[in-house]
Amino acid sequence: MIGTHSAKMFNARLKQPGVRASIVGDVPLHLVCSKTVDQRQRFFSMPSNAVQIKEERDRLLIPDETMVGGVELPDLTDGRVKQLLVPLHQWRVHDDYLTLTPLPSAGVLHELWHRLYDLKLPYRKWAIQPTPAAWANHGDPLSVQRGAVRMLRRGVADVKGGSQWRGNFVCLRARVEGMNISSGMVAVGFPAVTGLGGLVHAVERQVDQELEFAFGMKNCQWQSVKRTTNTRVTGKKVAVTPGYTTDEITANGDVVLLIRRKDGGRHTGLDKRLLALTRLCGGSLHDAEVTLHSDACPPDVAYLLDASDDMRRDALGLGDSLDAALHMYGKDGRWVMGEWSQPRNGYTLNASGYAFLEEPKERELARGGYKHAWCETVYSLVTQGAMSNAAWWSRSVNDWGVNWHEAS
Repeated sequence: MIGTHSAKMFNARLKQPGVRASIVGDVPLHLVCSKTVDQRQRFFSMPSNAVQIKEERDRLLIPDETMVGGVELPDLTDGRVKQLLVPLHQWRVHDDYLTLTPLPSAGVLHELWHRLYDLKLPYRKWAIQPTPAAWANHGDPLSVQRGAVRMLRRGVADVKGGSQWRGNFVCLRARVEGMNISSGMVAVGFPAVTGLGGLVHAVERQVDQELEFAFGMKNCQWQSVKRTTNTRVTGKKVAVTPGYTTDEITANGDVVLLIRRKDGGRHTGLDKRLLALTRLCGGSLHDAEVTLHSDACPPDVAYLLDASDDMRRDALGLGDSLDAALHMYGKDGRWVMGEWSQPRNGYTLNASGYAFLEEPKERELARGGYKHAWCETVYSLVTQGAMSNAAWWSRSVNDWGVNWHEAS
C-alpha cells in the first residue's frame, strides 16, 4: 500500500499493513511530529510483499495525491504489534483506558535523515536492517536510506555543583544493564519519557494515586548487544554465528528515579512498590536501593529536563518544529579538526507522547477489550542539568493525544 506510518519499519517480521492517515486534532507547535513538520515527501511505498514493491513505487510518481487514495486504517492483524495501555482522566474510578499502537511517521524520519546531513550536525547512523537484500521488506523510507536511520546523539552530561532544590520524594537508585536509549529511533542517549511514564503508571495502579517522576543518570556506557542466530550451511549441519540486535540501542549505567504524589500527599507504600521493580525501559535493575525523603536534596546526577519553554522562547519561528529543535540541538557547536565541539549544550529530542491518527474504536485483537487507536509518537525538546522543577514530569490527556511534560 501507499502509506504514511508503518509498523514494519523497524520490524519487517510483523504481518501488519501500513497506515495512511493524519493526526487528529491540533498538536502544540513545540512538539515534533508529522502535524508540525513540513515534509518533502508524505506518502511512501509500504508493500506487504516483494511483488508489490515496484507497483507501489510507480504509483508514487503520479503527482496528484488523489491517486494515492484516502485514509486507510487497517484492523490489527498481527498479535505481536505493540499495544500500550494508556490511562485517561477517570482511570482510577471507571477503568478509563485506551490501547494505543504507536507508529513512526515515515515523513518525519525521512526529514531527519536529510536535515541532519544537510545542516552538518552530528548524528548517530544506526542500521535497522544490515542485509541489503532485505531493505525493501521494511518499506520506504528505510529501503532508500539503505536500511539505516540518522539519530540525534547526546551523551550523559557531567553535572557539577549540585542543586539547591529540596523537596519530598521517594528515591530509587540502581545499576541498570541493557536499558533501551534509542527513544523512538530519533535520538540516542536517554530512555524515552514515554517508557518511563509507562513504568510509573504501573506503580500508580498499585498505589491508586496520580504520580510525578524525575529521572537522572551517570556513568553511562552505550553498547551493541550481541545475539546468536542460526545459519544453515552445507548438508544438515547448522553453524551458530554471532549477530546483532538492530532495533534498539542499549546502555549500562547508574540511574536515579524520583517519585512524588501529584496531590502532595504522603508517600506511604511507594517505597515497597519501587523496591519490587526489576526492569526499567527494557534493562535489568541491580543493587536497587529505595529511600524516603522529606525536605531533602536528591542525588547529584544529570537529570532529564523538559526544555519546551527554551524552544518556544529561542527557536520557534525559525521554521517548522524540526527546524527549531535542530537549531537548539546544534546551538553553540562547531566542528574542530573533524570533532564536534559543544561544551555547554545538552539539548536533544525525546519521545514524550502519542498523537491520535483516528478516533478510538472497537477492534478485534485489541488488548483487554478496550477501544484501540493507531497513533504517532511525538517528541519534545529536552536537556540535562541539576535537579530543578523542570525535571518533574507529569502526564496529560488532550483532545489530540497523551503526552508527558514539565509538571506545573
